[in-house]
Amino acid sequence: MLRIVIWSLVVAFISANTTCFAGSKSVNMSLKILMNVPIPCVINGGTVEFGNVVTTKVNGEHYTQPVNYAMDCQTRVSDYLKLQLQGETTTINGELVLKTNVEGFGLRLQTKADKTLIKPGTTDWLNFTYTNAVPELEVVPVKETSTSLQAAEFNATATMVVDYQ
Repeated sequence: MLRIVIWSLVVAFISANTTCFAGSKSVNMSLKILMNVPIPCVINGGTVEFGNVVTTKVNGEHYTQPVNYAMDCQTRVSDYLKLQLQGETTTINGELVLKTNVEGFGLRLQTKADKTLIKPGTTDWLNFTYTNAVPELEVVPVKETSTSLQAAEFNATATMVVDYQ
């Protein structure tokens, strides 16, 4: 009963006024859409073994090793993918490389085809088209030119991320 009375009063008030004004106002709106898309690929492997490395021969070319990994992209919704390597980095001779546990010594990540540097730990991506083949990657030991390396075991860790372009 109370709602009907209030509504009647509002209608009577509006009817009594012969002039009604409506204004316009710009409103900034943000729309966020969350899409659940299946992960494009599953990655396995990627372990690289260097064997015996002669410290005086580490020059950014010797001891280049392939990154042997498998990428299964059967659930992808697009062939246009991108790859990123995440890990702790260091700068050696002006290049951003994967940091190892040995001071002044790191691992350069690069493509096999054209030796394009893959900077780990950045927001840079390597775009590629998946056609049942994956980008061939290499790892190359590098050292600061002013560093004299001592014999020691070294290791480094990186995470490979694949997403849609």
